[in-house]
Formats: sequence, C-alpha cells, structure tokens
Amino acid sequence: MMNHGPHTPEEEGVPKLLTISEIAERHGVSRQTLHNLRRRGVFPPPVAVENSTRARFDADAVAAYFAANPKQPGKKLEARLKPPLTTEGDPQ
Repeated sequence: MMNHGPHTPEEEGVPKLLTISEIAERHGVSRQTLHNLRRRGVFPPPVAVENSTRARFDADAVAAYFAANPKQPGKKLEARLKPPLTTEGDPQ
C-alpha cells in the first residue's frame, strides 16, 4: 500500500471553508461589512460544521460573490445602499 502523503480537504472533495475574519482579510473588507451583507441576505449562507458554533463559508461561493459584486474603491457600503439625497423642496 503506497502512501501518497497528506491530502488537503479540497483533494478529498470537501470545500475549503473560511471564517468571517479570513474572508475579511482575503477580500479586503471589514468584518462589519460582512455582517451587514449577511443581515441583508445577499451574502452566501454559512456551511454547517459539526461540533462548531463558528460560522464558516464556502471559499468558492465567497469568491464568486466578490467576483459578481466587486468592491468599489472609496465607496462605503452604506453609501451605496442609501438613495441619494435630493434638494428638491428643501427649505433654505
């Protein structure tokens, strides 16, 4: 019987899972932004991990989310979500 060395989870067909902190570091966003995206229901759902209470996310699903929703430099998430203020009818 030959030993081919250690296998990574990806080699065994198990998806790579990331924590919120790992996602924030890897994709250059804050943890709070990720929590806001989750609360709005637009971020990929967490994957259940046996014997763990920490939320973990499929790395491929997270990468696909950020590929489809690129970060806009200089724009805060909340500013992108709110409609612009209008000056029509505002008393001066």
